[in-house]
Amino acid sequence: MATWLPLLVEEDLPSEPWQSAEIQLEVVATTQSFRHLARCRPQPSARILEVGCCFGQCTVLLASKAMEVLALDTSKECVELTSARLKEAELTDVARSLRFDMLAHPELLRILAGCSPPFTVVFADIGGNRELTHVLELLQLLSSTMPHLRYVAVKSEALASELQKAPVNLQEYIKWWEEFCHHVRPVKVRRRRMQQILQHPVRRTKEGTEICRFANYGTCSKAPSECRYDHGHCHRCLQPGHWAMDCEVTEATHEKTEAMATYSLCSEVAEGLFAALRAGGREYLFLKEYNIVIIDSPSLGLSRHRWIQYGPAVIRGVLRHLDIDQVSVFSMGLGSVIFHQILAETPHLLSHTHIVYNQDIADLKSFPFEAYDVEVALRDHDIQIWTIYNDEDDEDPQAYSRHSKGPARLSEAFTKMQADLRCSLSLRNHCGTQRAMEKIDIGCNLAGLQLSCCILNASGPRTNTEQQLMDIARSSSGALCSKSATLEERSGNPQPRYTEIQLGDRTASINSEGLPNKGFAAYSDSSFLQRLKECSEPHGKPYIFSISGLSLKENLEMLDRLAESPDVLQHLSAVEVNVACPNVPGKPLVGYDFPQFAEVVQTMSRHPLFTKDCVLGFKLPPYLDAPLFDAVAKMLNEIALGRGGALGYVVCCNTLGSALAVDIETETTVLHPKGGFGGLGGQLVRHLALGNVRHLRSRLDDSIHVVGCGGVATGEDAFAHILCGATAVQVATQHRVEGPQCFERIASELRELMQRKGYTQLEDFRGKLRVRESKL
Repeated sequence: MATWLPLLVEEDLPSEPWQSAEIQLEVVATTQSFRHLARCRPQPSARILEVGCCFGQCTVLLASKAMEVLALDTSKECVELTSARLKEAELTDVARSLRFDMLAHPELLRILAGCSPPFTVVFADIGGNRELTHVLELLQLLSSTMPHLRYVAVKSEALASELQKAPVNLQEYIKWWEEFCHHVRPVKVRRRRMQQILQHPVRRTKEGTEICRFANYGTCSKAPSECRYDHGHCHRCLQPGHWAMDCEVTEATHEKTEAMATYSLCSEVAEGLFAALRAGGREYLFLKEYNIVIIDSPSLGLSRHRWIQYGPAVIRGVLRHLDIDQVSVFSMGLGSVIFHQILAETPHLLSHTHIVYNQDIADLKSFPFEAYDVEVALRDHDIQIWTIYNDEDDEDPQAYSRHSKGPARLSEAFTKMQADLRCSLSLRNHCGTQRAMEKIDIGCNLAGLQLSCCILNASGPRTNTEQQLMDIARSSSGALCSKSATLEERSGNPQPRYTEIQLGDRTASINSEGLPNKGFAAYSDSSFLQRLKECSEPHGKPYIFSISGLSLKENLEMLDRLAESPDVLQHLSAVEVNVACPNVPGKPLVGYDFPQFAEVVQTMSRHPLFTKDCVLGFKLPPYLDAPLFDAVAKMLNEIALGRGGALGYVVCCNTLGSALAVDIETETTVLHPKGGFGGLGGQLVRHLALGNVRHLRSRLDDSIHVVGCGGVATGEDAFAHILCGATAVQVATQHRVEGPQCFERIASELRELMQRKGYTQLEDFRGKLRVRESKL
């Protein structure tokens, strides 16, 4: 990219088309200047790629000047509005808009580079006012993949500001640009977060000020006084006082940003595959709970080189075109390995996918990647691979060489898969494995509560609103735990108050939310509880009401109200008292203040609410020393169910307080409340949580069950907690990251691990952790 020297265009804006054979890279700081370039720079014969079309105003200008425009954006709303503008302007014959993330799927650029005539002009506006690294990354991709480019226009306030500092001398400027690109590129914001933020279009307050998307959906690196965008309004509903992450409108519309759809161009390669699938019909693309697609890649009549080059984009586009997010059969020979590569690189595109593929693939030496390394990567992303062999009499090479045979082969292959007697040995083995898995019982009895699954949600992430709790009720979570309620509604601490730390494919978090919740009445409303029950039918789920009063008196008042409400009590299974929240300014952490903790334990356990029909639980903070575990166990054992008390379980453990995230670029804390300090959760506390489970299980009365919580993201994590003595396992950070589908995935992984080890129930290994023997 060092040979692409950017030219900052400020006052004297050009008015002629760019006609030189040399590449020109022009940078502007404002939307007005960017649209001026769109009016004057393209030639009538140009094919233009627009990256970041927003609402389509610039797209219309480009389409009125050029031969063809392909407009891309990560926002569904922007793409739809751009399409509407093009239709209104009667420009749909020369321009189209697609939802696509160029940085996540650069193979599209290679496809465009092979088009004839080539794309020679790029207009790019991809959030460069803030994220300079992504602008430079796009320029790097363009320079390395599209040799026919002659003109690139970039709108980026941040890059324009940096170019103003550049030296005037040409040789010094070249050296400065090379050093600048080298310095900026390594400092990257996580792409996943950027994808989520930039999917949302620009919106403004009533006064016309643009609302900051970074503050609303992530973390703005600038203080409100320094950011030229509005920090006081919600980007979703446009109302002041909260941000989009906490907006009820966002929850009510089920707005999702994690699983963004992507599309490939209808190139000749993709059109051939689309045609084969359409001709075969959709009626045989469904079997039981999985979508089925069987593709023989040679039926496209492609060379191996072209399939390796275009395969990933083609297959990804086909799946999205057919709205398929679960694939259980791919029979593609070489294409199957290509598909493995797609999933290893972009696992977020599909749900946990099951694949059947031909074993007789070509020589691995001919591939630009290691097939078995890809397979390992797939397993790391929770993707299960099945293997199936073709029948020996089914290897007619001629059948693979003509498009006309493609649909017939699809239908024949699918019919064979439906017939149990014609199933391959591997598939029958899998069916046997599935039946064996169904016999594995991961249910448990938690202090008298019957849980069909030992994996459940933790109070905290995605439990604040009714819609979030409904989603958990419909999920595979074994129980339903509410948000920790205070007597009155709380908005929590000011933003930014949450951040994620990516550790490979694992996630840790730091939060200083300050107990935001809808208040006691919202989570104890009898009509609401009835709706939850109906959502979790036919078997229902135990409802655990979590409370975290700002004083003992407040907690007792909430217990009084519950005891006086028979219509609520019929839905109530347990009350979980949070004595471990480290994020309420001015309030000590009760679980560390032992005199106060002892008073809370004794007073609350004597409340008449706790009978055989309602169990008491405590959510504990993490402890770090053996004497502390001794003292806590002594307090809790006095009120154990087995000793005539009310305490049925404890949760080990909440977040570890006083964690601090630092932004070295801005030299500020990442979070705002409490001086930037917050509670550490997720992957970084996993081993500490396991230690707490082990310590307390060995000290507590047998009638007090332990619920493991901390760093649970996989079935192996859940297995480890149970091996240390946990009766059940709660999921917090991973629930926030992945959503309620995480419960089914973790439960499935736990069953698979138990099946591999020969266990059929949790009691087979619960609490049976052995200490490794010394080799001395």
